[in-house]
Amino acid sequence: MINKTITEKSSIILLSLVILFILNSLLVCARVDLIAPDDNTYTNQLSISLDYYVSLDNVTNCTLILDSEFNITDTSFSYNFTNSSFNTFTLNLNAGSHTWSIMCNSINNSESSEQRKITVDIIEPTIVLVSPPNDTQINSTNIDITFIAFDTSAGNISCDILLNNIINKSVIVEESDNVTSVTTNITGLSDGLYEWMITCYDLANNSATSETRVFKVNTTSPEPEFNINIEKTEYVIGEYGLMTITAPNSTSIRVKVCPDQPGFVECEVPVNAQNFMNYPFQEYLPFTNYEGKYILEAYFNYSGIAEVQELNYEVKNNINIDIDADDSPRNNIPIILEAQASGGAGTLNYTWHLSNGSTVNNDWVNITYTETGDYTETVVVKDSYNNTKNKSITIDVSNAFYIEIIVKDSVTNAPIKGASVEIKDEQKQTDTYGKVYYYLREGRKEIIILRENYSIYFDKLNITTDETFIIFLEPLSITEPKVTLLRPENNSRITGPTNELVFKAEYNNLLNCSIYINEDNDGFFIYIGSIEVRDSSEQRFDVIELENKTYRWKVDCIDNNGNSGISETWGFIVGENPSSEMTLSADQESEDLKTYDQESEDTKTYNAWIKEFEQILDKLENLPKDEKEAADALGIIKTIKDTIEVFKNTIRDLDTLNFRNDLPEEEKQAEKEKLITKAEEAYQTTPVNIEVLNSDSFVDYIDQTELTELLKEYLKVKNVSKKLNQKKLLAFLEDLQKEIVVSTKTKNARITYKDGTKSELTAVIREIKTYNITQGAFILEVIPKEVVQTADDILSLYEYEVIKQDPIIKFELKKDTTIVYYFEKNLNLELLRNIRTAVFIDPDSVDDDKITGFLAKKLNTPKLKGIIFIPIIVILIGGLIFVGIKYNGLDTARYVFYKLYGYKDLHHINVILNEINDNLDTGNVGQALASYKEAKTVYSELSTLAKNDVYERVAEVATKIKNK
Repeated sequence: MINKTITEKSSIILLSLVILFILNSLLVCARVDLIAPDDNTYTNQLSISLDYYVSLDNVTNCTLILDSEFNITDTSFSYNFTNSSFNTFTLNLNAGSHTWSIMCNSINNSESSEQRKITVDIIEPTIVLVSPPNDTQINSTNIDITFIAFDTSAGNISCDILLNNIINKSVIVEESDNVTSVTTNITGLSDGLYEWMITCYDLANNSATSETRVFKVNTTSPEPEFNINIEKTEYVIGEYGLMTITAPNSTSIRVKVCPDQPGFVECEVPVNAQNFMNYPFQEYLPFTNYEGKYILEAYFNYSGIAEVQELNYEVKNNINIDIDADDSPRNNIPIILEAQASGGAGTLNYTWHLSNGSTVNNDWVNITYTETGDYTETVVVKDSYNNTKNKSITIDVSNAFYIEIIVKDSVTNAPIKGASVEIKDEQKQTDTYGKVYYYLREGRKEIIILRENYSIYFDKLNITTDETFIIFLEPLSITEPKVTLLRPENNSRITGPTNELVFKAEYNNLLNCSIYINEDNDGFFIYIGSIEVRDSSEQRFDVIELENKTYRWKVDCIDNNGNSGISETWGFIVGENPSSEMTLSADQESEDLKTYDQESEDTKTYNAWIKEFEQILDKLENLPKDEKEAADALGIIKTIKDTIEVFKNTIRDLDTLNFRNDLPEEEKQAEKEKLITKAEEAYQTTPVNIEVLNSDSFVDYIDQTELTELLKEYLKVKNVSKKLNQKKLLAFLEDLQKEIVVSTKTKNARITYKDGTKSELTAVIREIKTYNITQGAFILEVIPKEVVQTADDILSLYEYEVIKQDPIIKFELKKDTTIVYYFEKNLNLELLRNIRTAVFIDPDSVDDDKITGFLAKKLNTPKLKGIIFIPIIVILIGGLIFVGIKYNGLDTARYVFYKLYGYKDLHHINVILNEINDNLDTGNVGQALASYKEAKTVYSELSTLAKNDVYERVAEVATKIKNK
């Protein structure tokens, strides 16, 4: 212990001073002496006794001066007191340092004592163990122990180091208010397990004990542990593999890898290190660019102890080949065979071995068969490391017939240029002379011809020989069908649960008329059936099971060309009139009031939505840099602003409807329903949050080999017929690459929409800096199939053109710019580093001695839900007009055609799919399988649009059957 208690000290000091004062009392005239505690005393007691001695005649009082302030006055002395005496002040002190002295007054004068210091410290020391860590093993008889001991007082503290609860060593920590570490060495340790801790005492006798740790002493040298492992036993060509080696320091190691095959083989030694000091370490596996099986042998040596370990791994061929060929090859007609390969390492080279005995070193060949029959053609693909893969295709050459289609105007007899002709899902555009041609086998083939401002042509061609078909298209009428409701009359009353809805439609073409009814007056109509209308006579539609309530109904008619007309909305009441005083007009007034109140509620709702989305916008504006960058690139912030404008416009337009006296009430209600539907659609589909899951950034450029291949591909896709000096052209393009700097950022992001749905996507953001860019230059993005299979899987906020579906896409280049495109799935960002960006130029833009050609343009519209593009939903309540995206004229016509003519077949397959689900639910798997075969047959005969419409249901049923 550092100090004795104050009581013990005070007793000894008091006794000594008493003897001293008695011996000297006759020699001292007048004085005040402090007895206890001593000056600079430390204590952990808050209650303190301060002892003093007074030698002063006629003392009237004594005062304790604490921390320079008069604190306590002792008036116990009488006026005639003349003898010396001992006195005590007892008080409670706060923690900290204090000064004290005594001043005594007599009748004639006053005397003061010296001043002393006392420190009250009630805080125990703080102890932090630094090393060794818990459960440490040492191979020596001594160990360094490091700790930190800290105390609030500035004095020294004493610390005892305990091993297995016995004090092994004591150390003094000086100036304990400074946080510094203390290291001391413990020696003479024998093998065994030790528990150790540290106890420290400060000057005020406060103590603390640290945590307990354990270390083990083992002075016997352990056997060395050697290990070599690889991440997996199978790799594909071009994939990086790592070996991880662990061993004691100073181990020598030699690793040899050899092909696992008989006879002489050439091996590699990727590791040969003597006394290597940095274990563990990693090294790349050799041979990962070469297909085959390999044996790895590792030779370890440590202080004469040797060990050999062996591993095996295989590099598999990942070259994948697809071959495109004409669907209907015909004898004596040139046929193009094109191979597309992926995988391997480096550049892929193609060699065709043809059935006619010739060899062609190209990825595509043009071959003509003089006779019908089956022909097998083989392509061999070799990469830069001589890995090869081959694939064969059998061509069934038959007597296909040459069919020429000539499309003309039925009124002027003039050929129609640019008409879309579709036979067997193969679409072609008519040339200046209105012509297209096909090679078709014998049989009946469906043909669809579309041209804006012309009627849709749909028929079947009977193919039996070479033939020319002249087909006339009728110009479209600019008038729309006129639909008139007849019975029951508006605001009339009927009595029975069964009734006829009677209307007529006036038009000069065949119409399909759909009937809609509303029974809850909530603005939303239910489709109850349709009628095919051929003339303007009265049309009757029976409705049954009508309840006693108010109904509204209307009719929507559409012709083959997409021209539509909609009737007024009429109302009728079912049931006897309960009171002669209750009229439909009164009911209508009540409904009008209800509608007005609802509109007020709607306005409140939209104002609340505006505030909600403004808060979301503020949150997105203050996102971290990575998320904010992604939100801007993907147009999320702009979309939210657009959505807010939709809500503001809805409030404005609903208010405007209240003052429009030019519209009947039914039309007002229909207009209101449109506004509400659009606002609700915007509310649900707007993105409200973005989370960046992963990101990457890099700068990379296309090399000469890749640029050469891209040039060849571009010229082939463009079908350039003019003779070119490709060497000059390639040099021109190489110089063109120097005119830009491309910085790339890639991001995986998760988008959350207001309706709670989430989607994950991967974005590519190219920031392009230009330097004196050549006029007419543009950007080509070459995207490997390991990223996406076709250009249809690429979405962008920016306009781009599809050069090839494999895919290659084009962006315009105008000074410094940023281009963004993305994929609707979470991709490995490492794959995106394989996308190649090149500056290119259209052949027609350069002198004829360099290149020539042209570019066909195709634009893609983004599909990402709610981003950039809030779909415009046009709903004639329950009607047939659905505008999910902005179709161009031909696409709209094709869609309407599908809705009119494809409905029957689509209904058929939906009935079959419902039967399959019912059978699966009841456990009748056999019947479900039989129905599924029928569904596959029906599905194969559907048009492309119909297939797309029902694809998800077919896939869902197939998964259910597989799981059974």
